[in-house]
Amino acid sequence: MFEYIRDPDIITRIDTVAAGIYQDLQLIDQNTQGGTRLAAHWNEFYPFYFGQVSQVASTYIVAEIR
Repeated sequence: MFEYIRDPDIITRIDTVAAGIYQDLQLIDQNTQGGTRLAAHWNEFYPFYFGQVSQVASTYIVAEIR
């Protein structure tokens, strides 16, 4: 289950979207007086969030199948 997440094309797409969000947050940081540190927060938050969402989805699907 969730084997598609290991597919290189899927990994590339996920990474591309995450990188795009990071770049957008960097632009906000650079163009906001005093800075917001949104990009730094994203780097700390995203890996944990993605892991949690994946775990919740996996647990839910397994429970629904059983």
